[in-house]
Amino acid sequence: MKAFCWTFCGCCGDEEEDAKQNLLLIPSWEGNDDYAAEARKHRENSLKIRQMESFIEEAVRQRQLKQEERRHRLTVFATQVVATECPQSYPKSKEELQFLDKVLVEDRNFIFCDMEEKERRFIVDVLAKDKTIQKGDVLFAMGDVGEYFYIIDQGQVDILDGHSTGKIRTRTLGRGDSFGEQALLFDVPRMTSARARTDCVLWKMHQQSFRAKLAHHAMTQEEEMMGLLKKITLFEGMEDAELRKFANAMERVHFQPEERIVNKGDIGTIFYIIEQGTVRIHGIGLGDSQSADLELTAGDFFGERSFLTGEPRYAHTTALSAVTAWAVDRETFETTFGSLQHVIEHNTKKRLLKVIPIFADSEDITETELDQLAERMQTYCHKEGHRIDELGKPYSQELIMIQKGRIAVYDGKGDKDKVVFTLKTGGYYGDKHIRDDPVKLSCFNVICEENATVYALTKKDLLEVVGDLTRLGEPIDFSLSRRVSNYSSHRILSKDLEKLRVLGHGGFGKVWLVKHLQTGEHYALKELNKRRILDRQQTKNVLREKDILSTLRHPFILGQVSSFQDESNLYILTNLVQGGELYTIIVNTKGKGLPLNDAVFYGSCIHSALSHFHARNIVYRDLKP
Repeated sequence: MKAFCWTFCGCCGDEEEDAKQNLLLIPSWEGNDDYAAEARKHRENSLKIRQMESFIEEAVRQRQLKQEERRHRLTVFATQVVATECPQSYPKSKEELQFLDKVLVEDRNFIFCDMEEKERRFIVDVLAKDKTIQKGDVLFAMGDVGEYFYIIDQGQVDILDGHSTGKIRTRTLGRGDSFGEQALLFDVPRMTSARARTDCVLWKMHQQSFRAKLAHHAMTQEEEMMGLLKKITLFEGMEDAELRKFANAMERVHFQPEERIVNKGDIGTIFYIIEQGTVRIHGIGLGDSQSADLELTAGDFFGERSFLTGEPRYAHTTALSAVTAWAVDRETFETTFGSLQHVIEHNTKKRLLKVIPIFADSEDITETELDQLAERMQTYCHKEGHRIDELGKPYSQELIMIQKGRIAVYDGKGDKDKVVFTLKTGGYYGDKHIRDDPVKLSCFNVICEENATVYALTKKDLLEVVGDLTRLGEPIDFSLSRRVSNYSSHRILSKDLEKLRVLGHGGFGKVWLVKHLQTGEHYALKELNKRRILDRQQTKNVLREKDILSTLRHPFILGQVSSFQDESNLYILTNLVQGGELYTIIVNTKGKGLPLNDAVFYGSCIHSALSHFHARNIVYRDLKP
């Protein structure tokens, strides 16, 4: 007899696993709902990030195509100017700097168009102002070997197809136009002539000044990049020639404070190394385990796990300050960074340890100890159905960290209706019992739901490195806000059900008696109108209740079987419990109350159900007769 049924007026989302994204709903929804806004923001972030990653991928490809030509040219320049001091710089006003930089950018000159702003400013420094040009002056003639590049500040210049005395004018240039750029790169005769149409003020750059400045800047930038890479653990001990290959493969990118860099669940295509600034890794893991946030600063890197596993991103990454990072796409990473796989895997293990609360909340676990633990971690590939822990047998006393796959924790003998927790990439298990002494018997079956790759750290290894296990922090319960539903992957969906009749009406809609078409089993289907939920501003409460209900499995609490939605309604499928409510039985006694034995029985059932809530840190506030 089901003596206590916890009725739930809630909802759920679609078939995705992140409840906050799924619940709410469809794009036609309007209103000031926090979760709908969060879902839209998540989608917008994913689109923006994908556009950024596409830009990085293309930039890296273009950089590689130009790198050899550019390196050859700079090597030639460097050889030519090796004995020359850095060329003279000419002071300029703020307005002049802005004007010249704008010309180089908007003119789309093939020499300057792929330069970063900092590199362009180095070039602008050596532009000299010439106010002596008078009408009719010949700046250069066809056949002359070019020496100068020009930008017009004031006046007009005619470009002539022929010698300076010729009369064939091809075009007239004015303020903001530039010409003669080929002289900066090539020692070849001019193909045209240039003559001042009016008195002019010109900015000009000599070939030798340009080459010396560009070579000097390139060498300085490369040394800065090499210095940054040498400070990163990932590249320790690497030869300069190999390190230079990585430096040339990467693209510098910039992010603003609070800008989302990586979106959890997206497919990872970019690897980042932080040059300056701070980022926060948060929302770690795709399953029920709860991990501490992690802050990374200059010299740290992120995004490597997706390259190692091919899995979607398992955490969000957000800039806490203005961030400059070096980025490389997956294809380049795999061909160029292959030799670093062992180092990257070691750092991945160490980072997984650092976000598990027993390590994150420890006050004196050192970086050296974390490195030693990461070295001792073993990698195992478990097949679907493999049991990590078995009900009634001693706990394995291993800390399991999931690199890939899915593991389920059951509170029964593998019954698919008794899933307590689901753990996925980035999740962990075993932190609560690795310190047990003596070893306790398992209260769960822990089974691989699909082929899984895991890292394992034994209690023996932990003792040998840490010594006193009281140095570890306290484990924490799985987060309610991130738990997934308790039913198996073979969900009951709307198409699997036949509506038979209405059982009742609630504040948000009807409750239907339905039959499962395949098994013939009967259920109760709660139909919740989306518009009513929004109008009454109950979305947050509905989601909270749904999260809670999805974590509960108890004989005296109404269980959730499945959930889904359509354009107008949200649905939650529960077990069918017939016989009425306890309140009705009490009222029908006409003041006599319940017999003592019945009252004890019902009270015990209620106590058992409330204890189930409290054991999961849930307070039930709607208790009434």
